Amino acid sequence: MKLSITTSIMLIATTFLTVNGEKIESLHHNNPAPAPNPAPNPAPNPSPTNNPYEVDSNNCVAYGEGSTDSNCKNNNGLFNGNTYSHSYKCTEGVGYACCASTNEYQSNVQDLGQCTRNYQQDDSGCIPYDGGNSDESCWNAHGFNGFDFSYSCTKGEQYVCCNSNVDNLSNVQDEGQCRRNRTNNRKNLRRRAY
Repeated sequence: MKLSITTSIMLIATTFLTVNGEKIESLHHNNPAPAPNPAPNPAPNPSPTNNPYEVDSNNCVAYGEGSTDSNCKNNNGLFNGNTYSHSYKCTEGVGYACCASTNEYQSNVQDLGQCTRNYQQDDSGCIPYDGGNSDESCWNAHGFNGFDFSYSCTKGEQYVCCNSNVDNLSNVQDEGQCRRNRTNNRKNLRRRAY
């Protein structure tokens, strides 16, 4: 029989007494105090997070209200809307994601399936489009029904496509100051076939 270290070992002592001339064997049990058990080492038990607004490896956050860039930015502090400010329409789950990237497509965003950049026109008739560096690229834009005029901007996606043909635009969807790109001959433009 194996004994563990923490098992108390019973010590038995034998003594002989003489009573009325007769030897009597007497057994004494000595039970020492049990060895103290070490206190359990409370290992940190990482509890799973219940925050549904965590950033995934695509730098996207699933957000059901993220149907516009503005909604992604103004998310009531659920996540960093300045970084994850680009709206994507997705095929599954809550239906929208807010991403740091401006790529046209995002695959496998959390449990949202395939996501496509959700371009939204602002009040001045412009859409931020990082591929819109010329009138032709705006006219043939993927993801929205192209706009006629390209502008270079000072921040954000750097380019916007607009229905307007003025020289300068201010604060187009937080893209800063935008200046008309006049590098293309409009006669050569053809709408991209879908």
